[in-house]
Amino acid sequence: MRQLTSGRLCLIEQGQIKATIALHSSDFADERALMLAEVYRKSGIWRLSATGQGFNGGLDALVRHFGGEIAEDECSQPPVMPPPKQESAHLSLEKRVEKQAPQLVNLVKTARLSLEKQGLQGLCARVGLVLDVSGSMYHQYDNGRVQELLDRVLPLALHFDDDGSLDVWAFADRSRRLDCAVLGNIRAYINTIHGGWRQWNVGGGNNEPCVIQEVINEYRRDPQAPPAYVLFVSDGGIYQNQEITRLMREGARYPIFWQFMGIGGRNYGVLEQLDTMTGRIVDNCGFFAIDDLRNLTESQLYDRLLQEFPDWLRAAQSKGVIHQ
Repeated sequence: MRQLTSGRLCLIEQGQIKATIALHSSDFADERALMLAEVYRKSGIWRLSATGQGFNGGLDALVRHFGGEIAEDECSQPPVMPPPKQESAHLSLEKRVEKQAPQLVNLVKTARLSLEKQGLQGLCARVGLVLDVSGSMYHQYDNGRVQELLDRVLPLALHFDDDGSLDVWAFADRSRRLDCAVLGNIRAYINTIHGGWRQWNVGGGNNEPCVIQEVINEYRRDPQAPPAYVLFVSDGGIYQNQEITRLMREGARYPIFWQFMGIGGRNYGVLEQLDTMTGRIVDNCGFFAIDDLRNLTESQLYDRLLQEFPDWLRAAQSKGVIHQ
């Protein structure tokens, strides 16, 4: 689609343009199919939703996005890293999830579709989750949003399948490494692991650099290990901008991608400028913020979480940060 020059999709009523979606070649990278809009009927009213969603895997990925099956897959785009896993591997994973954590079966299927859409099927990677447990985050734990987030992130770790587990850290004034999240302990994880989140006892403030450095140390330990994807969750109150900037610049040399996610907060500081941060060998991080996790469907969340990861993989490979 990047070979397009320009174009537009218009909504016209009685000869008058009511809305326009403009298209430019600069908007696209490796997308081979686009879903620009959806027309549907709800409560007796016809509606149009501007979707603007791209599929690196072409029409095959679009069909799978809606639950369809492809009879012949000769033209599908190869993944960024290793060859895709066989269908039997997907079935084996889903059967294992159905047996050990049946509440996650649909999430595992949804995550697989998002991975295929981004051309990430078959990628082997480590997955980490960093959770803000400072005082201002308490209501996110109380209302169940953090547990819901864990439920949604674990399927990514299962598909990436380095070891089928999700590395977890908590931080406030200090950082604390928690037990890995796996199928056997994911149910009620935040209320049971290490006595529950109220007992994680790492102070009430915000010390992002402390936990960032700990994660870097962990994922640098084995130079032969697969690349790492780290989801860093915070409700804001960021003030150590200079130190975070230094760590992100230094960390760009390592096979670690950082996806920062703001949830229900404000004052995200330097996190909102990560995409334009200079002085890095590759752009190694992204950021988005939401008010409430439930404002996004599972599919929308996975799309956001994976939006910049494929670009980092390609750039990191070309710069020698990742070795195939």
